[in-house]
Amino acid sequence: MKDLNLYAKELVDVVNYLMKKNQLVFSRNNKFIYVNTETIKSMLEKRNYDTVDGKLYLWRELEWIECAEDRFNKRIKIDGENMYAVVIKYSSYSILRRLYLE
Repeated sequence: MKDLNLYAKELVDVVNYLMKKNQLVFSRNNKFIYVNTETIKSMLEKRNYDTVDGKLYLWRELEWIECAEDRFNKRIKIDGENMYAVVIKYSSYSILRRLYLE
């Protein structure tokens, strides 16, 4: 059995890193963080406790990310341009981050 903490900690670590490197985040508001799909997949390959799809599957099922049906990303529009992004719920990230900071 895999430890849920690994998945939660990785989401927090990935978002923290991407927010520091602001150019890797498409956009952010008080509800969502929009991240390039390929960028996040390459980051998730680094920790080998599960596959990239396994991690995204769990994030989707726990509703930490918002996705199109049967996908791990969602079509969005930013500055008039349509693109696919991994849509991380800011509320999920914020709660998990607080758990790891305490």
